[in-house]
Amino acid sequence: DLVRQAHIEKDAQKFYEPNAEHWIDIRNGEISHVEKVDRILSTQNYLDTMEFQQLDSLGSPIIEISNDATLATYSSRVLVKGMLGDQPVIWIVAWQNVLRKIEGNWKIVQSVNTEATPEVSAHVLLNEIRSNLGDVKSVTSISSLADCVGPEGNTFTTLIYSRKSDGRMEQLSGERHTIFKHGEQSWGKNLVSGTLYEDLNTNLQAFAKSHELHWLSMHPEDRFTNGHLEGIVTFEGQKAIKIGFTDDADNPVDFYYDFENYLPLAFDIVIDDQGNKVTTYFENWNEQDGIKLFKNATFDQGGQLFKYTFSELKLNTLKDEDFALREARISL
Repeated sequence: DLVRQAHIEKDAQKFYEPNAEHWIDIRNGEISHVEKVDRILSTQNYLDTMEFQQLDSLGSPIIEISNDATLATYSSRVLVKGMLGDQPVIWIVAWQNVLRKIEGNWKIVQSVNTEATPEVSAHVLLNEIRSNLGDVKSVTSISSLADCVGPEGNTFTTLIYSRKSDGRMEQLSGERHTIFKHGEQSWGKNLVSGTLYEDLNTNLQAFAKSHELHWLSMHPEDRFTNGHLEGIVTFEGQKAIKIGFTDDADNPVDFYYDFENYLPLAFDIVIDDQGNKVTTYFENWNEQDGIKLFKNATFDQGGQLFKYTFSELKLNTLKDEDFALREARISL
């Protein structure tokens, strides 16, 4: 509690009040013997420079006390977000303090400090992102119907079914009417000719997954692998958290989230062997059933814009047979 207060009040003396006059500090593969008096000034400079936006414990602390109540350990984890000078920072830190009874008071005599890997950081931040969106845990399926406009003004319709295990994409564009299904069973169908294709290839599965926009805004790790924090970047003129993934073709997929409020902004996905990308933007956020959902999206493919307006969004209405359906749900 004293350390937390010290962060808020920017008070280095209070920060080290729980510490003994000297202690052992373990971090970055090194063991150091630290004198309290040597740490006050640098810590005060850090506190004065840092503007804390978030200082949240991740779970309850773990406390163990020796049988004779002379020695104890305190282990905890925290998410720190803010501005260090003019630099945005996010840290997920886990630490353990060893405390000894000295003249009747608990004092820290040893401190072990670790910072999360990019993979662990991504996992923690994705949970923060979901928490910001609302009761995402209650969402078991999403049905989204979009009225779409292509770069030449051509119109088409896209229907997406998504859940954790699989997805179904149906698209009607002019004389082309297709279904792509991925998951434990993947297949495609040309609804005009009636031709059925078993086992979608990697590129078609990636195409279908990249259209599951609402599920991707909540659970990108269900469709892509190797999630890791790449840092804080400038995206479209604003500070953004960048989390990278890998798709089924081993190409990078990069997601961007608003640094201030964790709202999903967009993602980039590679679409060919030349490394060309499509950037998809999440737009026009609203609240529905206690969950933040976007009503518009734009696919930017090298300056060619495909605009999606979602005329219908349904949560938790789909069943197994909806995903297995090989007949049209979009009518002419």
